[in-house]
Amino acid sequence: MLTPPPVQDGGVSTPQPVDVLVVGGGSAGCVLAARLSEDPAREVLLVESGPLHTDDWPAELLDAGVIPARHIETWQYTSALTAHRTGHVSRGRVVGGSGAVNGGYFVRATPTDLDGWGVPGFSYAELLPAFVRSETDADLDGPLHGRHGPMPVQRRARLHPLSATFTEACRAAGFAEEADKNSGGAPGIGRLPLNVRNGVRVNAAMAYLLPALGRPNLTVRAETTVVRVLVEDERATGVELAGGEMVRAGQVVLSAGALASAHLLLLSGIGPAAQLRSHGLAVHTDLPVGQGFSDHPDVAVPYTPVEHAPRPAGTPALEVALNTPTLELRPYTAPFAELVVGSGGGPRPSLGVALVRPDSRGELRLRSAEPLAPPELAHHYLETARDRTALREGVRLAYELLRLPDADDQELDRMVAANLGTSMHTVGTCALGDVVDEQFRVHGVAGLRVVDASVVPVVPSRGPHATVIALAEHAAARWADDIS
Repeated sequence: MLTPPPVQDGGVSTPQPVDVLVVGGGSAGCVLAARLSEDPAREVLLVESGPLHTDDWPAELLDAGVIPARHIETWQYTSALTAHRTGHVSRGRVVGGSGAVNGGYFVRATPTDLDGWGVPGFSYAELLPAFVRSETDADLDGPLHGRHGPMPVQRRARLHPLSATFTEACRAAGFAEEADKNSGGAPGIGRLPLNVRNGVRVNAAMAYLLPALGRPNLTVRAETTVVRVLVEDERATGVELAGGEMVRAGQVVLSAGALASAHLLLLSGIGPAAQLRSHGLAVHTDLPVGQGFSDHPDVAVPYTPVEHAPRPAGTPALEVALNTPTLELRPYTAPFAELVVGSGGGPRPSLGVALVRPDSRGELRLRSAEPLAPPELAHHYLETARDRTALREGVRLAYELLRLPDADDQELDRMVAANLGTSMHTVGTCALGDVVDEQFRVHGVAGLRVVDASVVPVVPSRGPHATVIALAEHAAARWADDIS
């Protein structure tokens, strides 16, 4: 059910609380709103600051051949990647979230990733049913793959020449084939599972939420910004919107993403006490919100292909990847100037080199108590010798596979320093165990939960999108008898 935002008067409160209020219409929020509203007795309200599209999607958000990270329907942040380099971070500001503006990469966290969390209820075996339930895999069958889920999963049958040449180079270098990157097997070179169908990037809004909009117990309020969670007597009772309206709810679920969910908790007096007090905020609960997040540092290595390879319409940005225990190498099918319009990327294609199990940990802090002021981000990349060595060796491997001239350590370090970026795979700002429990409940605040990338304790060795979808599926299933 769609409703326009009501007239907002300062301090006005909704007359009747909803059962569940989901803040944020990204990947996790769309899954939760759709799954929780399957019970007709449960009233669910989804609030999202960006627009809702039904049949009027912007072309860039549908085209899997571009990465619309600079689209008008995004949030734009900057981060101190290192003490000497600032990086750009983009997040989706649309119902569909960052899954509507990414590369369509849909690879699961590995058994080593999930079992390494050490969180009861979140092992690979325990999360596998949620992965399966979330997808329809067009290529593979069997107990590891879904056939009836909302998210379409498919691998490219015919590779772009840049992808095919890179694949052959990896084989020639002795890397193993990884025929199924969603099987939890040994890493290697293989085709990527993509949430792309007929050249269209299918986001969680399209897959989960839009088919559910006809339910009378589901309401979506788009273009509506939440500025804080209301906490009374150690319980979340609703949220305050920009403009002053109070929306009451029996349960509040933050699914605004790794940056915005943590930011909202801080604005609501939930976070490091000293930091909150320094901004004049009352402290409800002293928790390490925003502390110790992780992400994948990424170096783009440009090169000149032997032959010019035209790119057919709908060719995804990525089709294959080489995974090792410490690295992911991603051959993009076009220059960033073409893939990410407005990014200032160069005219040559590049091979992305990502460090997938970094030691580095970042920090998200309040810039001010003004809700619309963006938070301060610092990724603190490459602060350990191990990270510096591993990324340098990853770039060396890229040079070898691309048959670029040999380079010594100093030259490779200069390449890393000049081209270091972030994969924008931020997780862990509201980590399981530290900020939320195994039921996603925020410690010390009844009626408040967080479900999105922010709860992932450590960034998986594969991009987190498929894992976030599965976590939301897992949460909805576990809450079936817990939320009324």
